[in-house]
Amino acid sequence: MSGLKVFFTTLMTFALLCGLQFASPEALAADVFKQLDGSWKGSGTVRLQGGNERISCRGYYNMKAGGAVLSIAIRCAAPSYRIEMRSSVTNNNGRLSGSWEERTFNAEGAISGSVSGSSINLTISGVIKGNMSISTGGSSHQVNLSASGPKFKGMSLSMSRG
Repeated sequence: MSGLKVFFTTLMTFALLCGLQFASPEALAADVFKQLDGSWKGSGTVRLQGGNERISCRGYYNMKAGGAVLSIAIRCAAPSYRIEMRSSVTNNNGRLSGSWEERTFNAEGAISGSVSGSSINLTISGVIKGNMSISTGGSSHQVNLSASGPKFKGMSLSMSRG
């Protein structure tokens, strides 16, 4: 057996013994969608042009189309600010695409992105442009959104099952 073949055989054996799996991007996205499926609650901070405010939120994630689509609804309230964001994300061979809307301000646009490990990373386009990440970790997840809107600059949330 050639040295290169021995190296790869040894590497694959080591990976199997350690329980490592080589998952496709599509399988990674389906796994993250499954981890998010359900109801969540949490709190965080909304970043506005005039400063930051604490917010409390409810999140609803619903897998559809056999796990290929994830519907997201996040509702947040602060003393002077409300956010009602909805999106639909489709997993097509590990590439994510879809649409979003923010109902309080009647804004909408498109999203695209990918999954990396246990995180969904999205680019937002439309009236508001920016980036959004959703990072899962057991019974909790983090949502971070940075935006270039005229008043809305972003938000950071910590969510748990509920």
